[in-house]
Amino acid sequence: MKKMLFILSLLYSISAVSQPLKDSLFRFSMHEAYQLGVPSGYLNTKGDTVIPINKYIYCFTDTGTNFIIVMDSNHLCHAIDLKGAFLYEVYWFDNGPDPVSEGCFRIKKEGKIGFANTKGEIIIEPRFKCSNPFYKGLARVTLECSTF
Repeated sequence: MKKMLFILSLLYSISAVSQPLKDSLFRFSMHEAYQLGVPSGYLNTKGDTVIPINKYIYCFTDTGTNFIIVMDSNHLCHAIDLKGAFLYEVYWFDNGPDPVSEGCFRIKKEGKIGFANTKGEIIIEPRFKCSNPFYKGLARVTLECSTF
């Protein structure tokens, strides 16, 4: 009886772990360890290449379940959906894409700034000339400004 319970619990554990993966993209390269500057691309959960190596000069996202962030040859950051389609430009901050603050990050469209959430959904359409990240539920924004 104990053997039977052990076998049943083992089979249940295996079936729980082997549930199909949600659609995702996984960064890959031809090198064993991913490092800055190593050409890379993205595979889906079936192992199909969605973004070939060298399509983008840098792949920021390791595993994307809703979207990924990449850099093109013009050094612009883009959010890309799981099929490889362009979503929007990601605001460049310091040395990379805008970090998430309070569940969202800044995006750009036609020179205007807006916000997207961590699912990649646009939550505030780009309409501001300048913006700070969210802090304590608010973001400082302006319709007119000059940057240096």
